[in-house]
Amino acid sequence: MKILLVPLDDRPCNLYFPKILPYKKEEVLITPKHIMGNKKRSAKINELKLWIKENIIDCDYLIISLDTLIYGGLIPSRLHHSSLEELIFNLDYIKEIKELNPKLKIYGFLTIMRTPNSNFNGEEPTYYAKYGKMIFRIGQLLNKQKINIITEAENKELITLKKKVPSKVINDYIDRRIINMKVLRHAYDMYVDGVFDYFYIPQDDSSPFGFTRIDQMEIKEYMKDKDVLLFPGADEVGMVMIARAINDYYQISPKIYVHYASSMGAYVIPCFEDRMIDLTINSQITSIGGIRVESVTGADIVLMVNIGSAMIYFPTAEERIIPYDINRNLSEFISFLKYAKSLEKIVGLADVADPVFSDLELVNLLNNHHLLLEIDGYAGWNTASNTVGTVLAETSILNITKNKKANKKFLIHRYYDDVGYCSHARGWTDVNAALARGYSEGKLDGKNGTCVAMARGELMDYMEKMYPDVSKYVKDIKVSSPWNRTFEMQFNIKYKNIK
Repeated sequence: MKILLVPLDDRPCNLYFPKILPYKKEEVLITPKHIMGNKKRSAKINELKLWIKENIIDCDYLIISLDTLIYGGLIPSRLHHSSLEELIFNLDYIKEIKELNPKLKIYGFLTIMRTPNSNFNGEEPTYYAKYGKMIFRIGQLLNKQKINIITEAENKELITLKKKVPSKVINDYIDRRIINMKVLRHAYDMYVDGVFDYFYIPQDDSSPFGFTRIDQMEIKEYMKDKDVLLFPGADEVGMVMIARAINDYYQISPKIYVHYASSMGAYVIPCFEDRMIDLTINSQITSIGGIRVESVTGADIVLMVNIGSAMIYFPTAEERIIPYDINRNLSEFISFLKYAKSLEKIVGLADVADPVFSDLELVNLLNNHHLLLEIDGYAGWNTASNTVGTVLAETSILNITKNKKANKKFLIHRYYDDVGYCSHARGWTDVNAALARGYSEGKLDGKNGTCVAMARGELMDYMEKMYPDVSKYVKDIKVSSPWNRTFEMQFNIKYKNIK
């Protein structure tokens, strides 16, 4: 089978992770980096269209980020000043592709624009540096006003905030959302008309109230076909859709059993998301074409979910006591993991106890039990949905291909990225490389500069010291920072002695 992927942007999670999943004879062709945009710079949309046309004839599946085709990428979707007509013209190109290859199955996904609660404009319009938090709060209050639960005090707060944020700013922000929603409705209509075989709406960072929730309510009301999934996530979607395509091609619906480290874990609403994690897990299982089962013995895959009774962004030692220590049982979690492996199940571990990095307490337990490379899937990066989707994609593909050698490489990559870098070397680099040299975590001295070289050195030293069971398979690593910041880096690993 052959899949063509147009990713969300050029970050490693979207452009590189899908390249290294444990395929066997499946071919995945991914848009070349020189066509993709970079952060706020849009992709070369006309070149992208031509590349798709030149490569689509013998493909079985097209998995396409519609944000990339329409706007030029995820970040450009938040910044553009394009007319509705221009955007619809880009979207309608999919109809031409369908005519070129009638047997082609097309999986499309288009995000709902996020509204971060921060005064940071690295991925938002310039004015977000001054008005970001106020725009976020205005969205929350407008949402409450729309559903008639706003209090008198909140109504007064809304009036005050509207006076503080210039009308030019808030109108620019809202007008772009209105245009994007019209594009989303058109994409949904194309799905109803049969242009897309599968259509999915990820929410890139969200909260229970706000502009994202308003847009979600609007599109839900518009959609007549209720099988369209709409839930938190974005950067994992390329991998999830590839897994779905492979499952569809081989007519496999993997059966998945879920086990939590805390009996209260299913009900936690993760940071940057708007619903209980159990609902998101169900949606991710559906997205890959899987079925959730209630018996571990009847499962193909066991999804182990490391989470306590709450998720706290950078908790203090005191804040960790109840949700992470008292209400979570890691000893039982490890025992159940071993039991699942004894049943010869594929076991994936979604490490979502902490947002944006791995839980070192759990990782060190796995290391002490020599389980790091005994499990079949692991992730612990960025949002909970990103992590869950990554693990389900890896394990469901492994369930079909049985390519243990390729899977071991992907697993080692995750430990270097999520554990070694996100949980340790990233923070070390912020302080000892970026800030110490007069730079910042958001702006380094180049994509392959001294800060990146220092990050690589710290990562290599840390993994060799802490996790020799993993590092013994790594010969060398090439490190770069595609967006010239510390938040994510690309790790191209040279392996040794992988069997």
